[in-house]
Amino acid sequence: MLNPDIPPEGIDRRAYLDKKFGGPARVERLEAAIRQAGEAEGIPFALDKIERTPNSLASHRLIRLAAREGREAVMIETLFHAYFVEGRDIGRPEVLLDLGRRLELPITDVAAILISDEDLNATLAENARSHRQGVSGIPCYIFDGRFAIAGAHEPGILLRMLDAAQEFEAPNQTVTRLAPVSVRG
Repeated sequence: MLNPDIPPEGIDRRAYLDKKFGGPARVERLEAAIRQAGEAEGIPFALDKIERTPNSLASHRLIRLAAREGREAVMIETLFHAYFVEGRDIGRPEVLLDLGRRLELPITDVAAILISDEDLNATLAENARSHRQGVSGIPCYIFDGRFAIAGAHEPGILLRMLDAAQEFEAPNQTVTRLAPVSVRG
């Protein structure tokens, strides 16, 4: 949850982005870059369909439920697709119920998560821990549990972060040098 202070009903996406990024012109440039990157990877981002920036607390709780079923990664992908491609409001309980059905999760468990405080404290504690580690944007990469870099970056930047994490290793530890790799997306 990058913005845990968003009200439960979410907020207008245009107003939110304009405020966050300094106006419509910059937002349009950023969204064009995102769409272009998505096209290169076969992801048809439909950012124009998104009307609200949701409070994602319930989505994170649903991810925790899916993890208990061994479906965490699939749930995350489903949420991303629903939001960024379908333009659905992933803060709304009826949308999350539908996504739970789509993944064939136990619907009574999904409903219980959405109407109760089950996993609420654990989800909030996990979010606080992530923020302490430096998670402030998506994607976010944490290297060696010490260094975090948020946002989309070129592969060379990520390799420099790997090097920094390796240089920080204790002197008595053996450091395995990673060969450069091609990083996509």
